[in-house]
Amino acid sequence: MNEIIYFSCIDLGSINFLSEICSFSKNKITQETFNKINDYFEKNNTYESNQKEQDDKKRLWAIFGRKDTDKWFCLQVGSSINIYKEIRENLNAMISEPTCIEKSTFFHDNVYSFNTYMDKHSVKYRAMYDKCEQFIIYEIDVSEYLKDEDCGKYDEVNYAEVMFAYNTKAMFWNPAPATYGNQEREIYDNVSKINNN
Repeated sequence: MNEIIYFSCIDLGSINFLSEICSFSKNKITQETFNKINDYFEKNNTYESNQKEQDDKKRLWAIFGRKDTDKWFCLQVGSSINIYKEIRENLNAMISEPTCIEKSTFFHDNVYSFNTYMDKHSVKYRAMYDKCEQFIIYEIDVSEYLKDEDCGKYDEVNYAEVMFAYNTKAMFWNPAPATYGNQEREIYDNVSKINNN
């Protein structure tokens, strides 16, 4: 880990706006891990247990990792209307293994091949998985995190995501593209300007 990563390490036990969704060790993402995720969302009434559908409230989460230290550093911050689904997809991406698939066409066999799980998302989460030995995923209570913060014209969850990523220097975070009204890049530019970075 480089110096900037250690600079952004934090003591997670002292933070009251984080609720643990699940924790796991490297090579230990099992059905039990997914059951912990299910339990968290069932206890927090965020979806009906038989539907796995959340309400339409956008929510914020973060994943932390550590290796050879007792301090955690932030790997990624994300927000979504369905963080249940997003977190499960991210864990599946962490343990995905690329496989070469031969493809045939109607008239010919083995015309071309491609590697599965080589999309940006899968590669990013595998890299994350390779960097650490232990992981914790938290939901961030946006109102508690932004308690005395003025978001101005920005969506509260997007603002909190950018601020949390900025403050923790989340290793894999990038602002989402400016589609569907997303303003994460603009928020980041303003926050960075205010803090002279």
